[in-house]
Amino acid sequence: MFTEPEYSLRQVELIDLESVMAIEAQAFPLGIQEPRETFVQRLNVFPQGFYVLVDHRDACIGYIASEIWQGYTREDFQLGHSIADLHNPQGRLLYISSTGILPSRRGKGLGKVLVKGLLAETTKLYPNLESSILLVSAAWKQAREIYRQEGYHQQDIIPGFFQPHGAEAIDGVVMVKDLMRSDIVRYRNATLADILKVSALQQRYHVSTISDEDRPDGFVTTLFTEEQFAELIEKENGLAIACAGENIVGYAMAASWQYWSLWPLFQHMIKELPSIEYLGQRLTTENSYQYGPICIHRDYRGTEVLANLFEFSRQQMENRYPIMITFINQINPRSLKAHSTKLDLEIIKPFEFNDNQYYLLGYDTSKETPNQTLT
Repeated sequence: MFTEPEYSLRQVELIDLESVMAIEAQAFPLGIQEPRETFVQRLNVFPQGFYVLVDHRDACIGYIASEIWQGYTREDFQLGHSIADLHNPQGRLLYISSTGILPSRRGKGLGKVLVKGLLAETTKLYPNLESSILLVSAAWKQAREIYRQEGYHQQDIIPGFFQPHGAEAIDGVVMVKDLMRSDIVRYRNATLADILKVSALQQRYHVSTISDEDRPDGFVTTLFTEEQFAELIEKENGLAIACAGENIVGYAMAASWQYWSLWPLFQHMIKELPSIEYLGQRLTTENSYQYGPICIHRDYRGTEVLANLFEFSRQQMENRYPIMITFINQINPRSLKAHSTKLDLEIIKPFEFNDNQYYLLGYDTSKETPNQTLT
């Protein structure tokens, strides 16, 4: 669920359709309104791309529907078309097929909430998406301005596309947004093809190779080989990455204690687990896992990337372990502050290993991450 103050965007349910049709009737004139059967098809074929905006009473005040296309021609744009004819989950183009807001709720920025929420949810579920497209009436200047502010630009005009009853036909404006722009960050599990870029990011911010300019902003202290990254991906599915366009701008590691058991520091931590109580239970290799290191490019620090990357990683592990454990070297106060203050990790205790001073931290994996925007 994508949430804004006073409003929530949630996936549509069958019970919502009457409200959606009421919005459709109030938002659009006859001749432009789409039939109920079209919305039923959208719900049945692609519910992951169909959302309603509700207020604090769970009353529907807006909706947005979409489908995924492989490509498009002018002929593909038709009001009331069957989503089953063009929808392809493997496609790369997200088509926003319809969006409507109650006239009494317009002028409050809810159009942006609908678009932002849809894009946040669909790009998370379908990382193959590269662009988004929509068709808007040339007469709807306010709607076009909202889309422009959200990164859409005019690509084509279809003459006389909209034909309201009793009025002259109006041109349809095709607008497109590039979802692969470098300012849009998406989160996913790494594949073997990502290892070289992950290694390059690690090399830049490792304590042994980091520049004096980057050092004050934090660093990673454990060095991993490409083979170790590969094992983490193949055996644990534990390497979460943040991608901006073709670039990997952050990664977070998470795995069972078995994976970490080859390193002396983690061997020490495993040995200490039974002596530590957290969240009302003794720690074991069965009820906890080790998170980190996490590494984020300096251009994306201080943004939502830290919280979102942590949240994405947490989601991959929450059904396997109730407790997350990590450690932070005391010479890295920036990392400690980010994790304890922004992410709400709890300091369990300090500990020493090999003449180095660390903090042991924990987190309840049933809790959503503070300040994240993924859910």
